Amino acid sequence: MSQKSLIRSCTIYILVALGSVVFFSLTLKSLGIVPTILLGCLVIGLSTVLSQGGHYRRGGRNIAKSMAETLLESEHILELVEPKQFPWLDYAFYERVTQEMQALGLSAIADIEDCTISQSAPNQRFFFRVFVHSQGEIAAICSHLRIRGFNGWLAKWMGGVQTDIKLIEFSSTYSDGGVVDTSNAKDAPTFDQPDWRSQRRLPADTAIAHQYEVHQKHLTEYQQHHPNAEVVKISNYTGFYRLYQDELRRSSEWRKNRGGSGITAEEVKRIAGPKLQDTAHNVVQAMEEEGLLGKNQEEDY
Repeated sequence: MSQKSLIRSCTIYILVALGSVVFFSLTLKSLGIVPTILLGCLVIGLSTVLSQGGHYRRGGRNIAKSMAETLLESEHILELVEPKQFPWLDYAFYERVTQEMQALGLSAIADIEDCTISQSAPNQRFFFRVFVHSQGEIAAICSHLRIRGFNGWLAKWMGGVQTDIKLIEFSSTYSDGGVVDTSNAKDAPTFDQPDWRSQRRLPADTAIAHQYEVHQKHLTEYQQHHPNAEVVKISNYTGFYRLYQDELRRSSEWRKNRGGSGITAEEVKRIAGPKLQDTAHNVVQAMEEEGLLGKNQEEDY
């Protein structure tokens, strides 16, 4: 193998590794959470492709298409799991959150792995714990996301990319289709969200009790603007599963209406941040060439 071919192969391998980070970061998309590791996979990965010519462009195109397929997937495979299957995650974090949730009237009902994501990124597996309030009006999740192995090293080498993320989110769904979320993901860049989702994003170190209080106020505000809407109550895993899949389906339909991958130029620029706007411009051009660039519904196609 020539030196040129070896370099090309290594670069494509790196791009594939970055692509797996995409799937890892999108696992909780139905709850509106998109961690900062998107910056690494989308901006760094695709910009490397764009700067290297045709062979690298093909590798980047495959990653972009995989990202689009994940965003547009309308149903995911969920499995009940045991924490011992994930020894690399912080079990003490899950237990601490469980105790604090219990004090707020929420009980843990299941530990769940989204296998659709895990199949795409088997080295980045994780699970999320689901809680429901005794009155059934509020659900919550907590999850520890850790980028391990080569992807973790690559993310640290890039700098500014989180490799260890602990997420907590409260969520309530209404009869008019509205979804009210309150998370501790304020510092994470995010994709656009449909109009039926209302989000509050607090700092990562926000106390769970305070986050719960903010969510209750969030619900009050929503109900004031939607007086005829009622909370859809859930009390078990079956109810959570139904709402989870329904949100996936609705989110997928919303993005499909935007064309391409459903990801717009503005989203790419926002995720890239102010220091990487030139790179974001190149990424947008590549996505447009591949027919992967979405547009806001108010824009002309």
